[in-house]
Order: sequence, then structure tokens, then C-alpha cells
Amino acid sequence: MSAKPNLPKMPYLNTKVPAEQTQMEITLLLKKYGVKNIQWTDMGGQLVLKFMHTIDVKGVQKEVAYEFKPPALQVKKKGWNQKLSRYQDMYVPHVAAAMRLLFWYLESLLKATTWGLESMEMLMATHILFPLPDGTEMTLGEVLKKRLEQAALGGIEKLALEEQKPL
Repeated sequence: MSAKPNLPKMPYLNTKVPAEQTQMEITLLLKKYGVKNIQWTDMGGQLVLKFMHTIDVKGVQKEVAYEFKPPALQVKKKGWNQKLSRYQDMYVPHVAAAMRLLFWYLESLLKATTWGLESMEMLMATHILFPLPDGTEMTLGEVLKKRLEQAALGGIEKLALEEQKPL
């Protein structure tokens, strides 16, 4: 029998800052660090942040698109079950905590790039957006995950062979 890991409690569990205020704070934070073209979109209940940032690639300025999503944090609460006519435990989204986590994550990434720990494109590589041939977009992290899943199914040799093929 394996022991349960000793995990810390959910970060920002008791935050009093509404998700909308944190969204505004994230926008202001990004602008403070020179980020342009900031877009917030609600995609079927999932909030998505996209923005453009200029990077230097061998002396040439390039606009790179990034995408971030707040994590899907949930908390256990008592809620009324009409079918059973009683209260029961249920899990509900904790959007305010998820937005606070995203704010502090972005702030730490931006500070790290500003003070030379790593370049923005390297530190945020998994969030860089790539247009696909079918007109959709996918982050580098999603591309990498898909490639790793393909490799797991067909062996690492398959990954090396398919490296030349588009997704």
C-alpha cells in the first residue's frame, strides 16, 4: 500500500480577489513589461489569454504569439442535490484562485526574463502559438505532448522518423 503524497493546500484557496479584478491586473502587468495585443477569450467556459511579444532572433525583431490558460482548480463544497433532497459534497471551479495562480506565474516568468535568468522565448516556449496547415493553432507544449504520445505508441524510433512530417 502506497502512502499519499504530502501535498500543500491549494494556492490562493482563500483569496478575496475576484477573478475579474485579477484579469485586469494581469493585463496591466503584461503592459508594464511591454506586451502588446492582449486578448482574453472565453472558449466554452475556459478563459484563454493570448498576447504578442517582440523577441530578437539573430538581430531581427519578430512578433511571437503566446497562449495561457488558468488551471482548472476545483474545491469541494456542500451543495443541494434536488434528486436526493439533501446537501452533498460536490466539486466546483475556483476561478478566483486559478486566476491568482496565473497572475503570480506570469509575474515570475516576466521578472525572470527581464533580469536575464532566461530569454522569454525559452522560458515561455511551451506557450508559443503555432499556426497549423488546417488554419487552427496549437502551442508548442501541445505539439510536444502530441509527439511524445505518438512516440509512446509507436516507439521513440517513430518519433525520430516523423520529425520531418507536419502535424
